[in-house]
This record gives sequence, structure tokens and C-alpha cells, in this order.
Amino acid sequence: MLVRGEEAGHGLYGQRDPQTVLGLVESAERIAGGPTVDLQTTRAKALTVLGRHDEARTALDDLLRLASAGVAADSFGFWKPNQIHFAESWVHAGSGNEREADRARDDLLRSTHDYQYDANDVCTRRCARSLRAASTRACARRRR
Repeated sequence: MLVRGEEAGHGLYGQRDPQTVLGLVESAERIAGGPTVDLQTTRAKALTVLGRHDEARTALDDLLRLASAGVAADSFGFWKPNQIHFAESWVHAGSGNEREADRARDDLLRSTHDYQYDANDVCTRRCARSLRAASTRACARRRR
């Protein structure tokens, strides 16, 4: 389950077709016996990349429900609660809702201050800044 989940998550970054990523998520969920916060995060992002925004929003809502049920970061360090904000920024930016995407990015950056800086948190902060910069550049191009 961990291998499929990690393969799905990393596959979103140009290594796998988003539809294949969804297949890996479904396979990992079967092994896990149901959805997990990490897999739901990956599902929401993959659906966004596919342009299936309503389904991505539903996956995000499911993720928020799972997380609000008291799910904590996993013992292996693969998932941290601040990744919810990262997934939110993907879903909202992908559907063109820049106000909500900016809010999620701000929440993400704020949440990384609560953690002791390790390599994963630094990477998460850089990714959030890159998303904001890319979004700002895209908006500037649209205005021209």
C-alpha cells in the first residue's frame, strides 16, 4: 500500500499519466481497506490535473472529513497535516478560484512555521511559493 501510494503521489509530477495515478490510488485503497488522507490528497490533485474539478472538490471535501476525524500524520513521515492546504491550493487553482487558492497557500505557509524545519517542510514551503509565483505569472499573462 505504501509503495502504490508513494508511486501515485510522485507520479503527479510528470512521471505518470493522471489517469494511471488514479488507478494506483484505487489499488492502494483496496489494499488499505478504504481511503486514507494521503491517498485522498493524491486523488484530489490527480482529478484536478484531469480537469475533473467537481470530482476534485468532492475528493477534497472527503479529505477534510477524514482529517477532521482526528487523523494525524502517519508514523512513517509521508503525510503531514499541512498537505491538506497544498491539496486545496491545487484544487482551487486548477478550477480557476485564485482567491481560495491564495488562502490555501497562505494557510500552508503559515502552517509550516508550526513545524520544526526539516527537509520536507522546506520543500513544501518552496513548492507553495512556486505555485503562488506561477499563478501570479499566469494572471499577468491573462491581463495582457
